[in-house]
Amino acid sequence: MNKTQRQKIILVGIIGFVLFIFCYNLLLRPAFARLSASHREVISLKREISAKKALINNLPNISKEFSVLKEKADFVEKSLPNEKEIPGLLEELSRIAEESNVKILKIKPQEIAGVTPQVSSNLPYIEQPISIEAKSGFHELGRFLENLENLNRFVKIRQLNIVGDRQDVRHHNIKLEMSTYVLR
Repeated sequence: MNKTQRQKIILVGIIGFVLFIFCYNLLLRPAFARLSASHREVISLKREISAKKALINNLPNISKEFSVLKEKADFVEKSLPNEKEIPGLLEELSRIAEESNVKILKIKPQEIAGVTPQVSSNLPYIEQPISIEAKSGFHELGRFLENLENLNRFVKIRQLNIVGDRQDVRHHNIKLEMSTYVLR
């Protein structure tokens, strides 16, 4: 092999190497990058599909949970009268007092605007204070409070004052501040 043939082989080798580097950088490297990106995307999609399958498999439990939450929401909605139902609540309080042998002297819903640490524009309910003045014995008052506690509506006793009556020692003067919650 003479010198020119060796030079031609070296030249062809160099040109081949340069073409290989050129093709690799121009064609293969971007293809490998796309392949790697596609592989990452496939893995991500597989994870997402697995998560969706798990949700689908859990659909009966989610439906059951939704039903339970709906029942609870319906109960709360029934337990929260709207503002128009306040007279009915006052009648119910009077009935409970009568059943408990508590004599109501005065029952009055208070202004909502004056009491509202819990009123917020994003809440669906407001606190409705009610003032009751009554006369009863301790046991009758205890029955009345127990019956209030068993109402199908939410009530909160905010303040209770009991003052003895010198003229009638068996019955006491009672001032009761309570609240119920009403839907807006």
